[in-house]
Amino acid sequence: MPEANFYYYNNSFHVKELYNDTLFSLNPQLQLSPRYVVNLGEYALVAEQRYQLTSPRENPMAGKKYVTTILENKQYLFLSSPTFDLNKFIVYNKNTKTLANLLLHYNEPEKSMFNKHTFTPRYISKDLTTLISFEEPADPEKEDNPMIVLLTLKP
Repeated sequence: MPEANFYYYNNSFHVKELYNDTLFSLNPQLQLSPRYVVNLGEYALVAEQRYQLTSPRENPMAGKKYVTTILENKQYLFLSSPTFDLNKFIVYNKNTKTLANLLLHYNEPEKSMFNKHTFTPRYISKDLTTLISFEEPADPEKEDNPMIVLLTLKP
């Protein structure tokens, strides 16, 4: 798992560190400016536990939530967060300032072939209109081709 998520949008880089609740923009002078706060409340990772792993059996992420992917277009901020065996797909509408937690299941025939069973965006198209994901087969002995998933956004 990466220590931070980076993405490029609107001619600038953006970053959200794993143990920090703030999403920052990086300006041309290489200064960070806060843009959004991802408030996970009691589920947030505790920064002080970052380097305090004292036993291989201890997991500072147990029972916590964290953001693994961040994507953005003019209207939405897209986040994904793993929870147990599913990935949460969270959409923040920047215009209405509303949040939606979506769970998009694949159709039944494909669902049995792949591990995660839910759409989790990994990339956004250059024109910012299509979310892109891929899934590795759950059983490579039966199926060895990954599945590419495209989700086209309505204007």
